[in-house]
Amino acid sequence: LKVESRYELHNVDFTYNDYQLSGINLQLALYGWPHMVSPTDARLQISQVDVGLPLTDIDAHFAIDMDMDSGSTMLTGQTLSFDLLGGNASSSQWRFDPVTETGLAQLALHDLSLQQILALERDDFDSSGRLTGSVPVHIQDGIINIQQGQLNAIAPGGYIRYR
Repeated sequence: LKVESRYELHNVDFTYNDYQLSGINLQLALYGWPHMVSPTDARLQISQVDVGLPLTDIDAHFAIDMDMDSGSTMLTGQTLSFDLLGGNASSSQWRFDPVTETGLAQLALHDLSLQQILALERDDFDSSGRLTGSVPVHIQDGIINIQQGQLNAIAPGGYIRYR
């Protein structure tokens, strides 16, 4: 038995755990049974997600591999981009298992605002400058962990002042 199905979401909002998502659009096709795959890349667009800091204009292209017998699902991304902290982030390869809430991505960060980054923790700093870099993002049991990333100042640099 082979099944082909198509799914679309248009401008959907919802809350998942502590995350609020708004403006969700999805185009997805699946083929097969009980092992289903996406014959073409799925596309997910989200206007805004709040994961402790706002991520906006999210655009992801990915393949889906689902096995209904084992209950496993894997999303394998070809592209991911979104705006954050006055700049943007992108990844050309990422993976996420929505069943175990586990995944990874190497994010390239572009033109982030130093002032917006420092304001996440404290408001008694004055700063200027823009940053670029790369951070590995690991998700385990739905918990996001970032370690050993690297950020570099964009010329001509900037300053940090304690008020």
